[in-house]
Amino acid sequence: MMGNNLIDKIQELLRKFNLDGWLFYNFQNRNYIAQMILNINPREHFTRRWFYFIPKDGEPIKLLSRVEPNKLEHLEGKKLLYSTWKEMVEKLKEILKNSKTIAMEYSRNCSIPYISIIDAGTYEIIKSLSVEIVSSADLVQMFFIISENEIKTHYQAGEIIKSALFEVFNNLGKFKYEFEVSDFIYNKLIENNLTTDGDFPIFAIGENSSNPHYMPTKDKSKKIEKENPFLIDIWARLNQENSIYYDITWVGYYGNNVPDDYKKIFEIVKSARDLAVEYINSKLEKNLEIFGYEVDDVVRSYIAQKGYGNYFIHRTGHSIGKFVHYFNVNIDNFETHDNRRIINGCLFSIEPGIYIDGKFGIRLEIDVYIKNNKAIITTIKQDDLIII
Repeated sequence: MMGNNLIDKIQELLRKFNLDGWLFYNFQNRNYIAQMILNINPREHFTRRWFYFIPKDGEPIKLLSRVEPNKLEHLEGKKLLYSTWKEMVEKLKEILKNSKTIAMEYSRNCSIPYISIIDAGTYEIIKSLSVEIVSSADLVQMFFIISENEIKTHYQAGEIIKSALFEVFNNLGKFKYEFEVSDFIYNKLIENNLTTDGDFPIFAIGENSSNPHYMPTKDKSKKIEKENPFLIDIWARLNQENSIYYDITWVGYYGNNVPDDYKKIFEIVKSARDLAVEYINSKLEKNLEIFGYEVDDVVRSYIAQKGYGNYFIHRTGHSIGKFVHYFNVNIDNFETHDNRRIINGCLFSIEPGIYIDGKFGIRLEIDVYIKNNKAIITTIKQDDLIII
């Protein structure tokens, strides 16, 4: 049975955020967050709805179907059973009778889709019991922060990625098509015991670099010719448990005649990237709260002032962890409204980009780790345009 450490941690957080409890709900393994926090094997066979309620004080309660009464045996707490949907609602009413405000995997207006997991019908059931539901987003984040031991694996992966990147720069003229560069980098990563969980790096030349997620293949790949800009995006982690991704994007020009507008936009993107880190540190140094959407606003406003707001078509950054897109705060007020706090232990990318359709795209990506109330750049940072 899972020890009391988890319950103690959650109850401490509930009191900190002034919540009466946290209600976990799952149906047919749809709530991956509940599974990860509660240490439930995602391959375990569940066919009926279950609930697990942790109050801010006292004993947790499990609500299970009589068809599957022996599920969640590893979790502490009292067990209640139901057969009919009416009985399920009555038992939920009993469980929540002393609660006014609880957390669930919900996000108002789906502002944070990664957290917005419970369905509208379940939301309506809980609301009908005169209980207010708030997002568990800030609670969830506390279970996915990156430890100082884990961040070491991030740096280790970075050494191999850096080596592969500069090997491409030194040998670009030997490649004929885009996909050959992507394959070369991928094989270098795998040979050095890294994994991308099946993804391939991005190498895009010429106008293909104006597509943020362009992916070359053998059947669809541009020939590498001189007097063209290029973009390289590489992400990987050590091929071992609990390793943390390292994710960078660099750009360059293959040829001698670098266009003035390319050099100009490179400097704008670089300044926007650096402004994000400066802004985060300016808030943290004063012990002020800072949220993901704020940083995105600062970066986006700067690029808009330079006249390229319409060409910045994605968020400023994403959470990074054991997956390249993780469950903590994203630097985003564009694709989503991420109102989660940036706190110690968060790791995320800062990667503003400007994409001139049919010509080129420039994205400069670094990773940032929050440690001791300071934003630390953990990746190699491109400050000069690579010209080959």
